[in-house]
Amino acid sequence: MSPANVILRNRIRETQGYTRVERWSLQQLFKSLGPLPMRLILKHGEEISSPGAPPVATVSIRDHRTLAELMIDAEIAFAEAYAEGRIEE
Repeated sequence: MSPANVILRNRIRETQGYTRVERWSLQQLFKSLGPLPMRLILKHGEEISSPGAPPVATVSIRDHRTLAELMIDAEIAFAEAYAEGRIEE
């Protein structure tokens, strides 16, 4: 495991109930975007946020497809998913 992964794991508040894939996906998303002042909520209703930045917004992600697309290209995927109703503020 690289030092960046160790640091990231310690910086993200983890909540019970995520699958390993979801947790890994969220970690990769925060890793690529940096400490965001936002809270992400998955369809289970559980949330994750970066402790380095108090959340000023909450984003609800409805499905695994959206989460995967956010990992590939966050800006484009966010806009498309929001327009299609797969992400809510």
